[in-house]
Amino acid sequence: MRSASVAVALLCAALVSPTFAFDPLQPDDRASASVERRVKDVIHRLGVAIKTKNLAGFHDSPVMSAAFSHQVSAAQMAAAFKPLIDSGVDLTALDKARPQFDGIAQVDTDNQLIVKGGYPSDPPTLFEMRFVREGDKLGLSFVDVHLAMAPKSEAQDLRAVLSDSQRAKGVAIAPAEMRAVRAAMHAFGVAVNHRNMDEFLKSDIVSQYWREHQTAAQVAADYRTTIATRGDFTMLDPLEPVIVDAPGRNARGISEFTGYYGAPDARIGFRMGFVDEAGALRLIQFSIAPPKRASKSPK
Repeated sequence: MRSASVAVALLCAALVSPTFAFDPLQPDDRASASVERRVKDVIHRLGVAIKTKNLAGFHDSPVMSAAFSHQVSAAQMAAAFKPLIDSGVDLTALDKARPQFDGIAQVDTDNQLIVKGGYPSDPPTLFEMRFVREGDKLGLSFVDVHLAMAPKSEAQDLRAVLSDSQRAKGVAIAPAEMRAVRAAMHAFGVAVNHRNMDEFLKSDIVSQYWREHQTAAQVAADYRTTIATRGDFTMLDPLEPVIVDAPGRNARGISEFTGYYGAPDARIGFRMGFVDEAGALRLIQFSIAPPKRASKSPK
């Protein structure tokens, strides 16, 4: 669940709760064709800016509201989008794709048009945009575009780790850490059995950050291959997983655990990341490699 997210809202908190409401929206503003057209325009312009590593053009483009562009400078916007720039993603590759929306666009009490959804890229590209009307113009008052947190390459990397017999002997971790790892796998297993990723997101072990940044439908899309195996991961509940590397905390403050369940010749691998929320470990990254027979050591 590796994130390349950006939340420009952190730079414009005043726009989230303005002292006065924006101009009323017009009937066509919420029309599905109009919303799709605006989202595609934003993603294209942002994609060009990300590719050139120059946010000035996006900042000054017609898709921005005057309120947003006046409160957030191009330099601030570039800093906020740096994780996306560093990821090397090419958003212009989505120009011919159609966005998928999380329901119909909503309107809040400040007359902001709120649009959420994603593109079925690999990994999925997720977005939230808010538009406000300023006279005859509709422009962005908020934009969050990020990559989904479970790219397929992570599972491939995980298989490589598990095939290395020298790294698969196991290390000791704290009891609280072991409980967190087992709770995360159990929550995932229950959700897979019920074909309901909403249960997974709402489980106590999942971090608030993950709940706020992904919908159940997006999580289901991330793990669609694993879900399709129809494996019962709750059968792992009685087992204690083997942690193959000493856990470490990365630059983002995430404690990462890599390991596997099962016999040496038929492992289910995982990589999990946890953050501290109110003194408890909460899941913010999760990758799983469904069963694959490990290669036997030469005699």
